[in-house]
Amino acid sequence: YKAVHGYKGPTLVVVRDTKGARFGAFADNGDAGWREENTFYGSPNSFLFAASPKFRVCRSSRSALAGSNFMYLNSEGFSLPHGMGFGGVIEGAEFRLWIPEGFDGCRALSQDPTYERGGLASSEQGFEIDTIECWGLGGVAAKVSAS
Repeated sequence: YKAVHGYKGPTLVVVRDTKGARFGAFADNGDAGWREENTFYGSPNSFLFAASPKFRVCRSSRSALAGSNFMYLNSEGFSLPHGMGFGGVIEGAEFRLWIPEGFDGCRALSQDPTYERGGLASSEQGFEIDTIECWGLGGVAAKVSAS
């Protein structure tokens, strides 16, 4: 949360689960960046990907271009899921890629209305994080704005 909150540039979130799958998300919200919110936001430039064991990119689906269920970050909302999500829906925490604040109960579904179909993690029933990294790709201006 602290790595992305307030960062005003695109980010790359990369996860390796305990079974060896490597996957993640490219999150783009233009100059607005990551923020605490009770709803989705973001840009259709965002996408999900799997790097291993099989490479795939899940871009924004055509039906999602009018929507905005690209990225989600919440740690304060009383009745809302706490964590980082991509795609899917907030109700019932049915995100396409979900990383809860305590890293317990992570999930990566193979389909949702926002992104193209395709599996990401080792299992849709949930995964355990071995390693997670978040890279800021917005250059010096984005780094300064997050300070």
